[in-house]
Amino acid sequence: MCSTTSEISTCAFVSCARSCQVEVGFANYLRLPACVLHDSKPEITALLLLLWLLVLFVVLGTTAEDFFCPALGAISDTLGLSDNVAGVTFLALGNGAPDIFSV
Repeated sequence: MCSTTSEISTCAFVSCARSCQVEVGFANYLRLPACVLHDSKPEITALLLLLWLLVLFVVLGTTAEDFFCPALGAISDTLGLSDNVAGVTFLALGNGAPDIFSV
């Protein structure tokens, strides 16, 4: 049970505070430094999180290169568009589509 913040540890606060709970997603990035890596130095925790961020960007870039760009090239060839026009229109639509459909 959560009490006042001065009486509980950081891990207990992160675990029970409503604003720290993750509703969607795969990892709770607040719980990792507060509970799992609480005994290690903050520099090590920051380095691990930065390495994880690098891995996520590499996976995102590889996925876009292998799947999104060839599909964009096939659509632009079918419609007879230049690469510049396809990049400006379809790439922007593909980038903004999640925002439009999530509303």
